[in-house]
Amino acid sequence: MGRPMAGHLLDAGHEVVTVRRGTLDATLAEKGLRELDSPAAVAAEAEVIITMVPDTPDVEAVLLGGLAQSKILDVHGARMIERTFDPGFRIRLHQKDLNLALEGARSLNLALPGTANAQQLFQACAALGGAGKAAAAMAAALGRA
Repeated sequence: MGRPMAGHLLDAGHEVVTVRRGTLDATLAEKGLRELDSPAAVAAEAEVIITMVPDTPDVEAVLLGGLAQSKILDVHGARMIERTFDPGFRIRLHQKDLNLALEGARSLNLALPGTANAQQLFQACAALGGAGKAAAAMAAALGRA
């Protein structure tokens, strides 16, 4: 975990546990940072996991293998990193489905803030010319935010 972020979390009163990767920073140790021997040990103790890695190869190692591995990232992770957004399930189809979900929720007086946020991101992608691209193109819209 990044030293500054760990320090901020500790200063705010949060418990921080990290994977042992070298010499423990004395200042962070004094604030209560604990180190464990493996990502699995950290995950077993954590309510929330924050991954902080410095560069694209490190991001690939974390997201495309190990505890964070998922079928979606296996299929789309490399495309996002390479920034190739050839159509799969196109953004305009996601927009249609999200509109249906939001309309149904409104008719039931339900709020779906996460769905509304996703729809806004898809709208940003469409506005940037990405309506016909795969959902992985959302990474390009986020990069412009």
